[in-house]
Amino acid sequence: MKKLILLRGPSGTGKTTVGRAIIERESMGRKELAYEADWYEADMFHMKRNGTYAFDFERLSNAHKWCQLSTEKAMFQETDLVIVSNTSTTRKECEPYIGLAHRFGYEVEIVRTPGPWDVDLMNERNTHGVPRDVLEKQLARYAPFPEETEWSDMSVFA
Repeated sequence: MKKLILLRGPSGTGKTTVGRAIIERESMGRKELAYEADWYEADMFHMKRNGTYAFDFERLSNAHKWCQLSTEKAMFQETDLVIVSNTSTTRKECEPYIGLAHRFGYEVEIVRTPGPWDVDLMNERNTHGVPRDVLEKQLARYAPFPEETEWSDMSVFA
């Protein structure tokens, strides 16, 4: 079964770390040689060719459009596993991806980064320099889905 994993959580809570772990977990033990997994984050849009991150608030809307279009392309190509890891603090931010999953016949799994979430720790850990007030807003507006699960393998953070 084709699957979309929506990985959610405020900045600095380990989305990239968990995303890497999911790719590893899902591809381990696969016997089929053609198993494919794609992973997208809006932050990838802000990466320069030389590997540096250059966030541009003016292009944030473009970054999210790129992420959605990349997800749609992967689903159109019937990629086995598609992971999208963005803050996605509101249900509205998740809806485009859930809609694509339904359109292309993908099972949806919603995973949040492990808590408890602490603004001081998030401020320390976020690699993109997200200001503390923005982190506080992300926490305040986070709306969980009843069916979402919390990532529990803390060994990936060691």
